[in-house]
Amino acid sequence: MIMHKIDYRAILLGMMKEDSGRLIHAIAASNELDIFRQPLIMDLIDFRWQKFAARVHIFGMIFHIGYIITQLMYITQFYLREPVYEMRQEYYLLLLAVWLIYPLVYDGE
Repeated sequence: MIMHKIDYRAILLGMMKEDSGRLIHAIAASNELDIFRQPLIMDLIDFRWQKFAARVHIFGMIFHIGYIITQLMYITQFYLREPVYEMRQEYYLLLLAVWLIYPLVYDGE
């Protein structure tokens, strides 16, 4: 007698209703990692990234890079080299404060 092992997998996403919870929350709470290999789920995650998340994260990245560049310029100008010309320190500090506004508002929510 020959025995065959059959692996059954059932993805019950079609049975989920919006009033019982959001689909993306059910996917995130799932212990099945194979669900993320499904083309439908990959398309859903890609769509949500492009539609909602990419713009916010790129905007935040620009503010963080601007802050880092301004901070490097400030440290270089006032602590690492001999001042060639008089540059007001308040201008750099004001620019650093402006770069910090978006991360403080975004992360504060």
